[in-house]
Amino acid sequence: MRTGSTADIAAGGACAFQLPEGPRSASLARSLVVNALRALSMPDNLVEDAELAVSELATNAYLHTKQPATPPELWIWARTHPRHELVISLFDASRTSLPSPVMCHLLDEHGKGLGIVAALASDTGARFTRSRLACAPVRGKAVWFALAIPAPWPEPKHGVTPTVAAYRLLLALQTRGIHSTHGSNDTGRPVITAGGLNIRVEPKTFSWPEGNGHDHHPLLDLHETTERVINLIDTRP
Repeated sequence: MRTGSTADIAAGGACAFQLPEGPRSASLARSLVVNALRALSMPDNLVEDAELAVSELATNAYLHTKQPATPPELWIWARTHPRHELVISLFDASRTSLPSPVMCHLLDEHGKGLGIVAALASDTGARFTRSRLACAPVRGKAVWFALAIPAPWPEPKHGVTPTVAAYRLLLALQTRGIHSTHGSNDTGRPVITAGGLNIRVEPKTFSWPEGNGHDHHPLLDLHETTERVINLIDTRP
């Protein structure tokens, strides 16, 4: 099962693939990532780094997720902030804790996987999220890494208007099981309300309160925004 097309990634789209449960998931994840990055004309060294990194993530998900409520999923999209990067995420249905890279000795049998991913990637992390491909959204986590795109990323032929971006975000959140509504503020700009969070859709960015300030992400970064918003909603007290 899959959604999205590799050809749409440069224009703000995403691909999502369902992986098999068990040890075969790493092999399929490697194949899917290699095919996607080659279709995007990424250089061989970047393809090789992505292949190794996603293999580590898929293997970790298989080894450490017991009796999953839903099969693992592989997600690929691009983001423009803070720089142009490809983001590759491995979703699993375990929410017990978020993993993090650990310092370990090269001869240690366990614990090196995320350290390898961190060494290969320009950025990496983990966050709570919800499945994309299950019949009903399942809560879990995604461990992800980003790879810097070595050449200028082609700009989409048509920009994203705030109105279109607002409805895309509304749909993205609703399909992930988050009750969301569309409205506007006193200046007439679109506002998406989701899980008690108000997300302003400004001329060039999504904006929402976080900590003592506001987080801002370009309208083109729909999938990055969706993941950050879901994580924030699911971790709020």
